[in-house]
Amino acid sequence: MPERRVTTAPYLALLLCGSVLYAVGQTAVPATFTIGGFQVGPLLLLLSAAAAVVLWVPSRGDGEWRGIERAWFALVMVLWLYLVTIESGGGGQTLAAVLVPLSVVLIWLKRPRQSDVWIAFDAFAWTVVAGAGIVLLLEAVGAIPSWYPRLAGVSTAFDGLAQYDRDTHWLPLGELLGLEGRWGGFLNDPNLIGPLGGLLVVYAFARTGARRVVFAAAGAAMLVLADSRASYAAVAVGLAALLLLPGWGVPILRLTTAKAVAAVLGAAAGVRVLADVVASPAGALSMTGRTTMWPDFLSLWPESPWWGVGTARITEAVTQGILPPWSYNGHNQHIDMLVRYGVIGLALGAAVLVLALAVTIGGARRGLGVGVAIMATIAVISVANIVLDWRYPSVAFSVLLATVALSATQQRS
Repeated sequence: MPERRVTTAPYLALLLCGSVLYAVGQTAVPATFTIGGFQVGPLLLLLSAAAAVVLWVPSRGDGEWRGIERAWFALVMVLWLYLVTIESGGGGQTLAAVLVPLSVVLIWLKRPRQSDVWIAFDAFAWTVVAGAGIVLLLEAVGAIPSWYPRLAGVSTAFDGLAQYDRDTHWLPLGELLGLEGRWGGFLNDPNLIGPLGGLLVVYAFARTGARRVVFAAAGAAMLVLADSRASYAAVAVGLAALLLLPGWGVPILRLTTAKAVAAVLGAAAGVRVLADVVASPAGALSMTGRTTMWPDFLSLWPESPWWGVGTARITEAVTQGILPPWSYNGHNQHIDMLVRYGVIGLALGAAVLVLALAVTIGGARRGLGVGVAIMATIAVISVANIVLDWRYPSVAFSVLLATVALSATQQRS
């Protein structure tokens, strides 16, 4: 009698979902409420990681990773080690940082089947939908505050931001639900929850049935509530890429209902961006002021061009008025990496993304195009937002891990 295989899906799902559970716990539960000295968010993250390890032990991997995939895992580990070393000088660390190498090592040592990755990726998507729904409901009924009060303690420069957002953004769902302005979701920032909604929309069209409908609808709602213009552009690009890539189960040129809906949503996202360009050409060209922000942030780079100045120095520069209040990050993934972690950090981060893209291109050649579409979406988002802090298990890192694993594995009958 053949030995029964213990699936890798549960441990992988817990690794992916931990970052979402953490963020929802931090947002939905007051910080004063603790269990055994732990706030709910960190406790959920710790428990999900511990459960993942327990479930990993009896699970059985499925073959070996290819050389390029092993190189990707190794490079992520090198990048993580470099960043925590740079930040050890005063940028601050938390225990959660160790969960990045833990996740990488567990997946590296036991390669999941593609069917297991689909299950885990779906579990992550369902957790995002549920978490977003819980936080939206709590905020709509006034049980938890919006993200704006958090900025009030940072600088008076953010006073009136909610009113400014209401005046300059299209927020039909927010007005209907009585929200203060743009929705920050369980990530407490519309420029983070909007991109996550966009990634959910792109992933939705790689699935079938009710999952496709729910994921696409939830992702679109997150996009509209956050009204992140970069996220709209990213969705337009991501869905266009998905339409041109294999993985639909039919010839590329054959039109189906799913393809038609994806095309309509992608076009609608593009029109939303175009409407802003027409309404404010100067604002569009400056990416809502980001192109004028970047030189300010880059002014710190000469202090340590190779190794970076680190988070502590950036915070100090903002506190001292050397940098404006918004400059706690560079509003561009690669500019932020350059200033914070230097040429070496930027090169390592770029190499990780390039290798991930190479892995997803390999997946597309084997008939699965969603990985390339997700990478295209992340690339556009990264131009205007910071979505990846490579030190910590973020939702964007979960998406990247799942995307690489999905593209690298083979479908089995």
